[in-house]
Amino acid sequence: MVEIKRNRIVKLCFILTICCYSSLSFAQKEVEFNIGDTLYFRQCEGENYKYMDLFSKTRWETDTIGYDTLTGEGFYQAFFMTGDFDVARLPCSFRKKFCTISAVQQMSEPGKEPRTVVFATIEKNNKVVWIEVQQAFENDEIGIEP
Repeated sequence: MVEIKRNRIVKLCFILTICCYSSLSFAQKEVEFNIGDTLYFRQCEGENYKYMDLFSKTRWETDTIGYDTLTGEGFYQAFFMTGDFDVARLPCSFRKKFCTISAVQQMSEPGKEPRTVVFATIEKNNKVVWIEVQQAFENDEIGIEP
């Protein structure tokens, strides 16, 4: 029950983020998605996307941490706190490709506003895209599957 409420809170936070974006644009736009939904990489200028990073797992620990695939809870710890990975900005070669939402998390840093981050997997969980969701939507870098 607590997991369902947490998932709804995360979804609400994301909808509020999108609503804030929508109030800045001329057309109202409501976007709703869930863990397991597909995102589409859209516009990209230059060599890389500006608000998305690609994390490629290079070494897995023998004792891995599991996470709840229905809610995404524990995904950050399972992927980022074990093993090794390389990181780079997501290259524009991913334009018109897809990824699957594995988790949504509120991130905060001292002195900064909290922000919503989407973790999306590609290549069977060996690669994760870290998406600064508000900026990526504002700049039309991502969209819901067309």
